Amino acid sequence: MTTLVTGATRGIGRAIVERLAAHERVIGVYRHSAEAARALSQALPRLELFACDLASSEATDQLLTTLRAQQVRFTGVVLNAGIAEHGGFVRPRQASSQEHASSQEHASSQEHASSQEHASSQEHAVPRDARPLAAERFAMGQASSQEHASSQERAAAGQAATEQPAAGHPSASTAEPSAAHDPLLYQLRSNLEAPLYLLRGLLEAELVANHASVVVVSSNLTRHAVFGKVAYAAAKAGLEAAVRQLCVELGPRGVRINAVAPGIIRTDMTAGQGARALEAYARETPLGRVGEASDVAQVVELFLGPAAAYVTGQVLDVDGGWGAR
Repeated sequence: MTTLVTGATRGIGRAIVERLAAHERVIGVYRHSAEAARALSQALPRLELFACDLASSEATDQLLTTLRAQQVRFTGVVLNAGIAEHGGFVRPRQASSQEHASSQEHASSQEHASSQEHASSQEHAVPRDARPLAAERFAMGQASSQEHASSQERAAAGQAATEQPAAGHPSASTAEPSAAHDPLLYQLRSNLEAPLYLLRGLLEAELVANHASVVVVSSNLTRHAVFGKVAYAAAKAGLEAAVRQLCVELGPRGVRINAVAPGIIRTDMTAGQGARALEAYARETPLGRVGEASDVAQVVELFLGPAAAYVTGQVLDVDGGWGAR
């Protein structure tokens, strides 16, 4: 038995790999962090890892070539890799160069008028800091909006910088340069297009064995609205639709396909939300706690194994009952 797991070195993917590699061969795919990959490989002798940015079709094609050369046939495929970015659907408006020039001219004229007013009213002895100029208020607003835009650009550039391929493994180019980073398109590509492209490549190359099981990691946000997650939820909803459609196409081959839809799981991806946010979420779940990566890994293993031999085309929430409320 051999299972392919994407997003294999972190969070839910790592928990899946650790569980499966205890008794079978696992081939894992990761995007970055060669040091973590090396440590995981040393701890799990049955695990073999490859670096690949699955958002790049060229890198995915190279990975498929490598797998074909190994003459491997997967009895299980876990499509777990994905990214999540938080932000409103409508991006902050950035002023054009003409608008910027106009605003500078407006600020200059306001400063000139205000300086004349200030000169003619010296006898009133109004303190300089008691009546800020309109131009200064305008400039402060401009600085605030530019700082907001720059923070988004820095975040995009920072993310692109962390997605470099690890040395010593099959090369993987980044999906898109930071200058052209669009969170909407990038998340749709990474979370919807990439896993489907990989699965199609595996099937076309006959790398998936008859009677294999495919498990897709989705999210319960496909059915629950949260601000700032439009692209992420839309991509995961597309995956769930694909699961239902593919069960019809893959069924005659004996291949099953299902999805798990976790709620908030305690991983490095959710650590940034802070302890108070996680505690608040736990209070809203009937089971009264935040999920662990191992909770999801156990359900994935169930779908992969013979206990789910007559289950296909299903999506199972793993959220402690949060979505049922």
